[in-house]
Amino acid sequence: MTNDFWQYALNYYFEPNQDNVKICYKLREAFNEYYKLVLKIFEKKDAKFTIKKEAISYYERDEFAFFLDQLIRKYNNSEPELSNIEKLDFIRNYNPYYRESKYSNKVDCSIFDSLDLNEIDNDFINYFKGINFESIFKDNIAEYIEKFIEKIKDIQNFDTIMKLINVKELENKSIYLNPLKKNMI
Repeated sequence: MTNDFWQYALNYYFEPNQDNVKICYKLREAFNEYYKLVLKIFEKKDAKFTIKKEAISYYERDEFAFFLDQLIRKYNNSEPELSNIEKLDFIRNYNPYYRESKYSNKVDCSIFDSLDLNEIDNDFINYFKGINFESIFKDNIAEYIEKFIEKIKDIQNFDTIMKLINVKELENKSIYLNPLKKNMI
């Protein structure tokens, strides 16, 4: 199978809906298994062998990860009836950028744009803290905190954000707070 096959398969699932997210996630898993199989079969073969070369190239690009990230963002933003927990579920369960540490440079705080702070309850707060976004956003923690500060519209939102941000998980708080102070001045 060439890379064209995998790209062609993705073209059928560009519509942002729950089923397409799940299908694309399973396609990515299938491709990863295919990639491992190709490496095993052609282990002693030259990397220039077409099937192996294409599998390695597509694996390194990981278009599935990019596609899933975009699809989940569109789905979360286009479905007003989705609860905040359901939106987080799609991020946590299907978005490789927030599941796999090798994508730490791909995480983007705009993933939280669709969350409604007025619809957050204790179950959501516990679920959110369980994901440990402070660890996921460790390389751009200031942006992560700033994203939530931007969402503050009233005192109740401030209280909610204080409950969401897992301050204990922030290793050296002074490093993260200095960039925020500069932006607030």
